[in-house]
Amino acid sequence: RRQARRDIQRGLDGNKSIAFVNIKGGATKTTATYLTAAIFGTVRGGSVLAWDANENKGTLGDRALESPHDRTAVDLLSNLDFFSGGRNQHELVQYMRPQGDLRFDVLASQNTAGTSAVVDGAGFLAMRETLRAFYRMMFVDTGNSPSGLTWESVVQTADLLVICSSNKEDQVKVAASTIDTLQKSG
Repeated sequence: RRQARRDIQRGLDGNKSIAFVNIKGGATKTTATYLTAAIFGTVRGGSVLAWDANENKGTLGDRALESPHDRTAVDLLSNLDFFSGGRNQHELVQYMRPQGDLRFDVLASQNTAGTSAVVDGAGFLAMRETLRAFYRMMFVDTGNSPSGLTWESVVQTADLLVICSSNKEDQVKVAASTIDTLQKSG
């Protein structure tokens, strides 16, 4: 246990991004993203972000502790210049959902499914670049759309991919299909 704690607390050579993937909904991506960020936030001491990069309505924001606002990644993207160069960190709380004693923040995806604005691949990359000034570790829930530009951007920039699945035959088959999709995309 002590060694595991030391491993989590060790110094990092730069920012790290870990993506939780599976092309099937309900494959535990959101739960795994939240719980992993909670462990790293608690043990490392902060500078950790759990980010719902679902192109459709994701549920990470719903599972997070309540926040006095309902802003999402879409709102942050529209005000991203305000945070460029690591400026105005104290204002990030207007977009993030702090998780209290767990010492990490949640960035929720859009609030509604359908035709409302979403963060596309270029938007994800711009936000990622800006947020690297504030967070050493980002745990990203990809959503289920491997053909989506956001999903592709998350996967291409991740330092580590975690393929999520529960112990159910249909989910294991889809996890294998996810691996095939990842291999085909390089």
